[in-house]
Amino acid sequence: MLEHLDLFSGIGGFREAVEQLGGRTVFWCENMPAARKVYQARHDTDAAELTPIEYACGLRGEWSDVRSLLEHVELPDHNLLTAGFPCQPFSPANVCRKADDPRRGLFSVIPEILKVCRPKLFLLENVPGLKAGENRSLFDSMLRDLEGAGYAVYCDVMDARPWVAQFRKRLWFVGFRQGVILKPFRFGDVVQPPEKYWPAVRDVLCKSVPAEYTLSDRMMAYMQRREDNPETGFGYMLPPLDGATGTILASYAKMGGRPSLIRQEGKNPRMLTETEVVRLMGLHSVQGLGGVSKLDRYRLLGNSVVVPQVMAILRTMLNCLMDPVCPSRGPR
Repeated sequence: MLEHLDLFSGIGGFREAVEQLGGRTVFWCENMPAARKVYQARHDTDAAELTPIEYACGLRGEWSDVRSLLEHVELPDHNLLTAGFPCQPFSPANVCRKADDPRRGLFSVIPEILKVCRPKLFLLENVPGLKAGENRSLFDSMLRDLEGAGYAVYCDVMDARPWVAQFRKRLWFVGFRQGVILKPFRFGDVVQPPEKYWPAVRDVLCKSVPAEYTLSDRMMAYMQRREDNPETGFGYMLPPLDGATGTILASYAKMGGRPSLIRQEGKNPRMLTETEVVRLMGLHSVQGLGGVSKLDRYRLLGNSVVVPQVMAILRTMLNCLMDPVCPSRGPR
């Protein structure tokens, strides 16, 4: 069975994938209050389950940062570590990203935990921009750190389009502890649905949508002005119903839904609803999202992983193992 440590867990997309494969999450860690609130509502509804994750939820004063986990917490045995470590410093959608952004250094906790706990597998996710341009040297350093922790590492960019009606390219790090693999991992071996079965936008749309999701005349005029200006234009997308949306960003609501709007007969386009975005991420439901603001709901969904894609990657990883997964840890 997969015993899962869920770092930078967001609202639990990795956890949902692991549990659908029959595994269980033994510990999770997320520093954003809104994300913790949604995660608990979605996954830890039984109060008894909170005891082993009190530190990770920020419920005790001793823990305030993922970097202090090894100081304060005896992490449970696990054979899979996942992490969607912060992508904002590397994302082209973040126009304010800076080289001294403190979130750039949060990755370092991952190889530290790998060295101590030595799970058989890890799966990490980030934006493709981490591998390009000015970030390339940092990316190379990350690979060295993961390999230095004692792991064979495979890395590539994959699009989630075969699994959901969304174009969503993400950078994936797949890792195996040295000595546990029967055959090398290949991203080309990840089984994708045949193209004729790829979901379409029409498959995720709600039948009835409140008027609040329709863009106002003022917002529509603003978008059109920006689109017509070559210096400040950012465009907006009206995806075909038989196709896919653009990438749903964490800033989707803040930008008025510009990456993907839905046409409406006789009125302005509308934003995707939270339910529709949940379907575009392959998540099971909107459970827990009602407890946070609308802005936070879209932000959390835009930062999630696509669940069926994660499941497909994990299945391929498990097929590469020499022995079935079982908990394993090195000396403390």
